[in-house]
Amino acid sequence: MQQLRKSTVSRAISVLLAAALLIPQCLVYVSGAAAQQGQNVPAVTVVPFQDLTGKASVALLREATAASALALEDSKEYLVTSIADLDRELAALRLAPPLSQAQQARLGERLHVEKVLMGSVAGLAVDARTGRAHVELHLMMLDVSIGEYLDGGAVAIDTNAIPGFNGDVSQVTHEALRAAAEAAVSKMLSSSVRRGAVELVDDQGNINVNLGTSDGIEVGTELLVMRPTWQPDVEQVIMRRVGIIRVSEIESNLSVARATEGSIPTSGDRIYRLYKPYSVVQAEQRSQKIKNSGKMIAGLLLLLGLAAMVNGPTTTTPSGVSSCQLVQGASGQSPFVQIKFRTGSTGSSKTHGFLVFRSSNNPDFPAVAQYLVEMIQGFATAYTDDPARNDTTTGMTVPFQYLDTTTSTGALTAGNVTATFIHPSMVEGTRYFYRVRRISDPLANPGSNPPIGTAQTVIPIITPTPDWRVITEASNSAGPVTFFTVPLLSAPTSGQSNLLTTGVTFSWQTVTGANEYIVEVFPSTDPTGQQSPVLQSAVQRSTGTTIMSTTLNGPFSASTSYYWRVGARQSADPSKPQSGNKTGWLYSEIRTFSTSTTPPPPPGSSTTAQSRKMPVRQGGFWGAGHRGGH
Repeated sequence: MQQLRKSTVSRAISVLLAAALLIPQCLVYVSGAAAQQGQNVPAVTVVPFQDLTGKASVALLREATAASALALEDSKEYLVTSIADLDRELAALRLAPPLSQAQQARLGERLHVEKVLMGSVAGLAVDARTGRAHVELHLMMLDVSIGEYLDGGAVAIDTNAIPGFNGDVSQVTHEALRAAAEAAVSKMLSSSVRRGAVELVDDQGNINVNLGTSDGIEVGTELLVMRPTWQPDVEQVIMRRVGIIRVSEIESNLSVARATEGSIPTSGDRIYRLYKPYSVVQAEQRSQKIKNSGKMIAGLLLLLGLAAMVNGPTTTTPSGVSSCQLVQGASGQSPFVQIKFRTGSTGSSKTHGFLVFRSSNNPDFPAVAQYLVEMIQGFATAYTDDPARNDTTTGMTVPFQYLDTTTSTGALTAGNVTATFIHPSMVEGTRYFYRVRRISDPLANPGSNPPIGTAQTVIPIITPTPDWRVITEASNSAGPVTFFTVPLLSAPTSGQSNLLTTGVTFSWQTVTGANEYIVEVFPSTDPTGQQSPVLQSAVQRSTGTTIMSTTLNGPFSASTSYYWRVGARQSADPSKPQSGNKTGWLYSEIRTFSTSTTPPPPPGSSTTAQSRKMPVRQGGFWGAGHRGGH
């Protein structure tokens, strides 16, 4: 017995010594693993925000800065440095906000971060009677290694009125700033463009880049070209600026650009989309409005100059396109594109048909025969475009009659428009734009003068009779609408049973053209998903993988059937998809699954051990499941 006691004590001491030696090693391993896991998450510092309103206090700007830093942390996309580290380096560098672009890059290098976020409060107002708040927040993210702003977001939000508001403006301001920060960070992350590369430069100076419409690139987008260069004196790779290129042609995953500034790129150069600050975007929009006004005035002067000869305009007011979006009848059905027309009451009575034009990736395309995809007879308010349709229409004619005012009796005169056109099928991931022209009574007497404006353009496969004045000018360019198909569900499989009530993992195949997804779960009483879901995931941003998954922790009821589906959308499209009576997502098919009869036993219980066929010790002896000796 004494020997047994000594043996037991020795064993206990040995265990304690082993634990003392192993615990530090385990801690080192865990911390190393955690550090390794965090290596892929870029670090960012958030510098104090600026005031563009002239009314924000220092405390309010600090609150806006803190709210944006918290929103970045919550996104799990960045690691935010502490305020203490920021203040220390600002003092060491003798810098005081607001910081210039070069100062931000210098600060980022000192803090060893990849990004520097700056922001500004552009609008802030609180209704003292209702508690309703309005906040405008602008964010810009500087890439330290590049020295340029590559990402950003500008939002304006309005909070709801507060019933029985007691006048506590500070609390309302706090909540509004937090909501604005979350919205701005979300917009910045969703509109971020991946870094690309130059794949080829031909002898004509055409630069092929591996970025396309699926990356948010458009015709006219300016891209920054940088070249990684080894710097021997500092023994590291430094990014050197090559120049700026502008996209001229674009496909889903490829762009063709021309150099507009600096040197001609070479294969392997890095490509970055520059972020345009909100103030620059506003200035460009004002400039475009001035240009459009100038064109309108010039057109009016041209019309007025011809008025003496033709006694009035030659065509009626063009129709507009009020909306353009992907639509599906119900979950799982193939989508189509629906565009809606907007025509004035006067034009409606004299409309005999429509010409529908479509272009891929180019919002400024001309409404000419090359882009004609459909001709509609009679008055219409909408057009449904079938993405799978791929055919040629030859010699289609829309006949009509109009009142010829050249005769004293106003005789009815026959007219028509004949066209031959091709309707190509749509390509997944491609962004489409639409325009329409209306077939209408001419306002001036046909034949009294040659067509004016764009009507003088000769289009061989669109033939109007008596002349071009029976076709109005083109509408606005509507879109883009990105074509994509419904996601394909992976797991749970259809009808799968005995799933845990504590959590279910859902997985699906991503689709080209969509960049955001959501999982929705419905009760057994709603097999078609017509009502609000009982559970749904947060919006899942595409990571570039073909399979995505997320886990909903429920809780799910035991021995219960549920239905689930996945919604997809392209966040850059101005109009969200419509599925049945719901707007916002294009949905997959709906599948069912059921949970297990009872919840799982708590970890470590005997039930758990038995279910895993673990040996259970009883009365000092191992049960039959144990085959060891004694």
